[in-house]
Amino acid sequence: MVKIVAKLLVSRVDGNPPKILYLGQNADEICDLVSPHIGAMSIDYVQGVNDALLIARGKSFNLIIVDQRDENLANRLILPLFNDLDYEFKLIVISSLSDVGAYLRVPGVARVLAAPVRARQFSMALGLDPEKERHDKIRLAEETAKVSAVQGVPHRSPLVYLSNLGMQLVSTAYKRLAFILLGILFVSFTFYGVMIGFFLISSSWAAPQTLTTGNILVDKVQKDIGDLRLALNLNRQRFDEANQAANEATHAATEAKILVNFAGDTVEKEIISRDRQIRVLTQNAARTNKVRASFTKQLKAGGLRDDLATLYGKRLIDHKSYTSNTLGLLEAGQRMAGLQDQIDIMDSDRAQLETQVAMLHSLKDQLQSEGPMSTITAASADLLLLTKQALDARAAYNTALAQVDVSKTTSERLLNSKHLLETQIVNFESSILGRAITQRVDVLFVPYANASKFKTGAKLYTCQFTMIWCWKAGTVGQILPGEINSVHPFFGKPIRGYLVEALLTDTQAATHEIIHANYAPFFF
Repeated sequence: MVKIVAKLLVSRVDGNPPKILYLGQNADEICDLVSPHIGAMSIDYVQGVNDALLIARGKSFNLIIVDQRDENLANRLILPLFNDLDYEFKLIVISSLSDVGAYLRVPGVARVLAAPVRARQFSMALGLDPEKERHDKIRLAEETAKVSAVQGVPHRSPLVYLSNLGMQLVSTAYKRLAFILLGILFVSFTFYGVMIGFFLISSSWAAPQTLTTGNILVDKVQKDIGDLRLALNLNRQRFDEANQAANEATHAATEAKILVNFAGDTVEKEIISRDRQIRVLTQNAARTNKVRASFTKQLKAGGLRDDLATLYGKRLIDHKSYTSNTLGLLEAGQRMAGLQDQIDIMDSDRAQLETQVAMLHSLKDQLQSEGPMSTITAASADLLLLTKQALDARAAYNTALAQVDVSKTTSERLLNSKHLLETQIVNFESSILGRAITQRVDVLFVPYANASKFKTGAKLYTCQFTMIWCWKAGTVGQILPGEINSVHPFFGKPIRGYLVEALLTDTQAATHEIIHANYAPFFF
């Protein structure tokens, strides 16, 4: 077992490590890079081009490193000369980042390292694996410990060995976890940068929302619908009251019309009666006037007196009869004087009756007319009650007709208001916010800057990780009128926009942060 371990050590230290030739002015930096691998390689350092060619032709190397960072023209010209060497080797060039592409096109160059050179990059270019070397050292230490234990050589206890092994495993796990964490941070920062760029230049995104009862907009529409329904109920109540008032006014107008007709008939009868009285008075006055005129004429002519005197002179009548007849003539003359008074009284009664008839005709015309009551000729005392009854009946009739017209006009206006309220309620209930009262409605908040992409019927896409792994989720519906204020889903600043309905075939898309219109981002 001692010989086996010795062979392993000799093979590791005194074997055939890779031979390396370095040409450049940064030998100190290269020493720092290869120092962890001393014993695993041999390296020659040269600074001149001629020296490098002499050494390369005199000895064989596995790797030749040419450091071109000092921009020496001679170093640039030496690269093709290495192709004349009669053995196989790997040519590695160290240059600035801007010249990497130029050196990769040079024939024979196997790899170009960009300055500054990192240790692991350098080790991988040389074909060395630090992890493999560490594991080999651990394996050699374990073999040595086993040999020592067989031959009685003092060695560390198993507890110490396990502790060291555990520390090595923890260290390895910690390093790998660190690399994983760095990778995650790199991916996260990269994704964050892509997100910033996307929101700065994209105009095809919108923020989904779900409208249900409890949302301030939905509650406002629900309150408006309730107010409209209350107004509609009040309108119906007032409409019924107006119809009832119209019916009552129609009934009152019918009753008033009956009273008007009754008053008109009474007035007509009064006119007929007074016309008859006027005719009788006229006839009586005419007859009395004729009698008075004839008798007055005879009295003035003296015929009766002369006849009495002749009869008395002839002694055909006695003195008593003569005296009696003379007194009768005097009495008749006095009675003829009284007839004039009767004629005047009859003329006065007739004039009064004619005045009453004129008033009754005026009242009759007012009752028969459809217009408002106008001035009526003054009535006598015995016709005041009839006149008042007729005027009251006509006034009641006119009032009832006016009430019928007012009630009909009110009913028509209330009916128009009823149709308007019912239309508004239907419009509210069929709107986006109205439907959200009884069912789930998905909407999108669209900033004004993105309005051109969210037209009705545009396709909607949702993504699992905001911008990648996307699929079609639905189409854009009707636009909700009015302006909405919200905050940017990424930057958090206030923005203005409006809502559109989202007709989603995938309802889970409403739970994502944003939705895209027309096409998926990056066409993924």
